Amino acid sequence: MSWFYEEGYNILTFDSVAHGKNYGQYSDTGLTCAQDVNCLINWLKTNYQVETIGLIGNSMGASTINYYLLNYAPISSINWAITDCGFSNLLVQFRYVMQYRYKKPWWLISNGISKRYQKFTNTNILEYDLLKKLKTGFKVPTLLIHGKKDDFVPFFMANVIHNFQIKGNNKNYNYLFLENIGHVETLPNAHQTYINEIKKFINKYEMNNN
Repeated sequence: MSWFYEEGYNILTFDSVAHGKNYGQYSDTGLTCAQDVNCLINWLKTNYQVETIGLIGNSMGASTINYYLLNYAPISSINWAITDCGFSNLLVQFRYVMQYRYKKPWWLISNGISKRYQKFTNTNILEYDLLKKLKTGFKVPTLLIHGKKDDFVPFFMANVIHNFQIKGNNKNYNYLFLENIGHVETLPNAHQTYINEIKKFINKYEMNNN
């Protein structure tokens, strides 16, 4: 965030649902938070003369942005988005983490997870499946970042989105995949590469929209 501050951006952050001082007892891992992002952007546009709006999310925040882009974001709503290590399918993500932590096949330890998720969050875990929503790709310029050594949100999650974007020849799509980087490690462990890529990406699309 320091680079954006040094470049003169106003930075607005907030707690996710059921985190910090935000409302809610149980997190639905990004679904409701995407609604909050939508409300926040509408509020900014109504109350302030905002020239540029960009979104940056890491891990669950990246997943929130992915969901927002495919469900709420018209082309005119934001200028660009950067998503770092987000998952593409929440049910698969839960199964992957449980299998990784408990060292057992996912089908032995995740029985009934969809029902439990519905019970506590009042949302359908199957709603977060980007494969079913990626019909035309992201509508706004997007930079997808993921480390290939990520052992929490596996790289194949990003690769699903990447392959769709490339196949559809989406011209507003950029990506940064690094070989020896783990979960949300691009900024601390490949700092200059990260800064160079986001600077090039943002300058390109802000110049095109001015």
